[in-house]
Amino acid sequence: MSCSGADLTCEVARVADALSGFDWDGFTATLLATIVGAAVAALVSIYLYRHELRTRRRGDVDAGVVALIRAIQAFTRDYAMFQSTLKARAHQSLLAVKNGWDERIVVTPEPDRAELDTAVEALVVMTNKKERVVAERVRQVLYELNFIKDAEQAALEFHAVRRVLVAWRATKRSDEETIRNLNVIDARRQILEQGTDTALPAPPEPYVRTPFTLAE
Repeated sequence: MSCSGADLTCEVARVADALSGFDWDGFTATLLATIVGAAVAALVSIYLYRHELRTRRRGDVDAGVVALIRAIQAFTRDYAMFQSTLKARAHQSLLAVKNGWDERIVVTPEPDRAELDTAVEALVVMTNKKERVVAERVRQVLYELNFIKDAEQAALEFHAVRRVLVAWRATKRSDEETIRNLNVIDARRQILEQGTDTALPAPPEPYVRTPFTLAE
């Protein structure tokens, strides 16, 4: 329809014809498809973002546990060396030293727990929810191990904590199982402190010789 001049009635009729010929069904279908597509894309983006956050947080916690394991290893090694030189000096003959027959044994400095304490505190900060409970229990158990007078036995318990941490982050043990293992170590520590003849419970996560079979 063509209109001449400023005929308002003709223009209104022209607009009405144009609207009546518009494909509303196609427009609605396209609009719905666009909305659904955008919603799906948004949900996928949220899922991927949350998955990335979980993966990144797990990586941070794993790194924190590795740092703690290394700190435990370094502390027990240095403490064993300190105890060894301390005992050697105590048994050294003062007469031999005085006469110049032997050199005085130098006692290595007592190891500082600063690195160990820092590593376990950092792990507490990195974790949350159930993992935070595990980290808090690790911190308490490591602190209590300081009160074992037998240095060699204390080193064994420190090594047990290290093995428990490895099993935890390797997903061999759940958070609840890890706490139970830590409680076993603490129970052993209490018996050792009391100095009684009570039998020690078996240490958790012991090294055992098992045949290796390559999976096909």
